[in-house]
Amino acid sequence: METWHIWVQVIALATFAYFYFKRKFSYWAERGVKGPTPYTPFGNILDFMLHGQVKIEREWASKYGKVYGIYQGGRPHLTICDHELVKQVLVKDFPNFVNREIPRFEHEIFALNLFNSEDEQWRRIRAITSPSFTTGKLRGMNQMMNKCIKKFANYFETNIRENNGEFNIKQVATGFTIDVIALTSFATETNMTDYDPKTNKFLEHGSKIFDFSWENATRLFSFFTLPLWLNKLFGNSIGFNLRRFNFFIDMSRAIIRQRTNNPNHSKRNDLVQLMMDAFIHENELNETNYEKLTASADHDENEVESSNSTANESIKKTLTEKEIVAQCFLFFVAGFETTATTISNTLYLLALNPEVQTKLRETLESDLEGIETDSDKYFEEVTNQSPYLEAVMKETLRMCPPVTRLQRRVGVENYKLAGIPLEKDTTIEIGAYAIHYNPDYYPEPERFNPDRFLPENKHLLVPYTYLPFGAGPRNCIGMRFAYQEIKLCLAKLIREFKFSPTPKTMIPLNYSRIGILSCNNIPLKVEKVN
Repeated sequence: METWHIWVQVIALATFAYFYFKRKFSYWAERGVKGPTPYTPFGNILDFMLHGQVKIEREWASKYGKVYGIYQGGRPHLTICDHELVKQVLVKDFPNFVNREIPRFEHEIFALNLFNSEDEQWRRIRAITSPSFTTGKLRGMNQMMNKCIKKFANYFETNIRENNGEFNIKQVATGFTIDVIALTSFATETNMTDYDPKTNKFLEHGSKIFDFSWENATRLFSFFTLPLWLNKLFGNSIGFNLRRFNFFIDMSRAIIRQRTNNPNHSKRNDLVQLMMDAFIHENELNETNYEKLTASADHDENEVESSNSTANESIKKTLTEKEIVAQCFLFFVAGFETTATTISNTLYLLALNPEVQTKLRETLESDLEGIETDSDKYFEEVTNQSPYLEAVMKETLRMCPPVTRLQRRVGVENYKLAGIPLEKDTTIEIGAYAIHYNPDYYPEPERFNPDRFLPENKHLLVPYTYLPFGAGPRNCIGMRFAYQEIKLCLAKLIREFKFSPTPKTMIPLNYSRIGILSCNNIPLKVEKVN
């Protein structure tokens, strides 16, 4: 083709793109909504790549207020950072905001998990799976979690003897959480704190899913900004490395079929088995309201439980094999990186705040003195009767929420939010990170102050301003699982080890620019407590 022909096509394509995105990027201006200037054709995703989500979230909230508009590619997203609007979207008007952004994943399993499923399909899956996350069911995983925690602590002791106790706490925390999720979800024992990924495929694929290297960040960036057909052309149909996802999907399917074909097998109290056994009676499903689907962090009052009185009144509704596979995969993806990030961030903040660390250690020693680690009493004390431990964990999640934005989608025509007319399928994003750092909600937001979350200060907290697990009927169903794992882990580590910064410890941390708010390099000094 002659050179001038090529230039004609390039100019024509550029002209088309200019006017196409000029029209797209006028959506918020036409509605009188302020916001950052978008970059053609990427919208404001490029701001995250260039400046990082930690900086840009607070900068936008400070400059544009509690309501502003941005663009993800050419798609308009309304960001809200006001607690009353958060309540309206997540709870009060939840039937109008049941779903997240229009799915972009083209994979048979992705559409079936609790995160991506929609409308009645989501409500049915949520109602069936919710009873698997009650206190009683999770208590049955205590021994498995403790087994991983003891192995984690043994690694610390070995490292202290052999390497003077200086290592990357994020790396070993990731190993620990993969150990936990592998054992509690897939009945698979791993040893991520001392492993060779070349000989263990589970470890190789698991440790790489959330590796936000430049290649993976670019893949995510392209996935959320470029048209679906173009992503498919590049083999980027889910935004992540498809080979790693298929490994866990195939493994989950194999475990399910093995257990299905061997009904006399000895059942394990893991998430695969809980999903296989999960059911709800049809008439209960028809009666289920949204409020009952909200996962509780404290008690079981709001959890869906199957009632024996209905056993003879309707048939049981269960999950299909594909739906079980989808949930198991979601639990793995959502259950290891975010928890590892929270554990490593907690130890980092305690290292920088030794007075808080000392207080937590002394409190735990007082609360747990003479109680056997594997006993029910220990489990109850750590998970439900240690307010300062819970306060430390919650303050960490306030300062370092793994997910900085929550998404919902307008499900009705002619809806107004904060007086702004919105078309159906417009995406609403809740700026959780910006809310967590708003001094109107949290005075001195930069200060690590667990006392904010002590019971005597509960009246000072503004509802719907603490959002690490979301809120309302579509909040994180695994919240109690995560709390249990984090508390049990910290109770063991803080009592036995002292954490302090090293000359290599970054202050502040260099968090990922896009994706999960994590830092892969957190060097700390660990010493044995006398």
